Amino acid sequence: MANKRMINGETWEDEFFTELTIFERLLWIGIITQCADDQGRFRDNVALIRSNVFPIDDIRLEDIEQALTQYSKAGKIVRYKADNKHLIQIVNWWKHQKPRWASASNYPAPEKWTDRFRYHGEGNSILESNWKLSGGYIADSIVDSIPCEDESEDDVKDDVKDESKFSNFDDVQIFIEKTTGFPPNGGEAVKAINEILNMRAIKEDVTDAYKWLCDNGVNVRYYQKLVNPTRTSMANRLKQSSGKKRTIKIDGQEIEVGMP
Repeated sequence: MANKRMINGETWEDEFFTELTIFERLLWIGIITQCADDQGRFRDNVALIRSNVFPIDDIRLEDIEQALTQYSKAGKIVRYKADNKHLIQIVNWWKHQKPRWASASNYPAPEKWTDRFRYHGEGNSILESNWKLSGGYIADSIVDSIPCEDESEDDVKDDVKDESKFSNFDDVQIFIEKTTGFPPNGGEAVKAINEILNMRAIKEDVTDAYKWLCDNGVNVRYYQKLVNPTRTSMANRLKQSSGKKRTIKIDGQEIEVGMP
């Protein structure tokens, strides 16, 4: 993994950890340091886990499965299925990991989970989402700490009824499939969909981005190419709202601000 993983010193006195066998403790540390991506997520595949954690040891797959079951029952991991893949999310990932940078995951997050990412994009730009939030299972899992759109309180309440906005990962994926005619292909597509969702782009932004790409002869079969044009379309749309006032909450205080 690109980033160093933190193993809290208190782990060695943690009740969950001390009740594990030596093998289960080693596997637990192994999935944190060798399996999990920057969002604490990895494939729920015991053979793959064994190859990452115990590359030269003849460990029984049944023992790994039994340990994973124990972690799950203890509430330390969530095992779920998304995009026809069996996945695992480490529940307390953002409680213990404090990196300066974190890449987006190639896999969809479990329901109600908040990803946090901050990494360098094209042209040395910094792509960031939810970085000021604590991450994990918290409220408002797809919004940033300060909204990037011109919204009133009533607008926020009506989000679920606003057909111009995306409500979840599947909503973005279906819309892009209908717009481009191409289904998602591989981890980069998942990453692109998550970025578009997390930046809180609306359907108009994606449509304008797709049109721009087509006009410039770009192959939109690769979803990642939609991200930057979508961000540009979104920025242009928000710029047109310049001068409008909105009220945001920071540390419990309501502050009226104008669009930049």
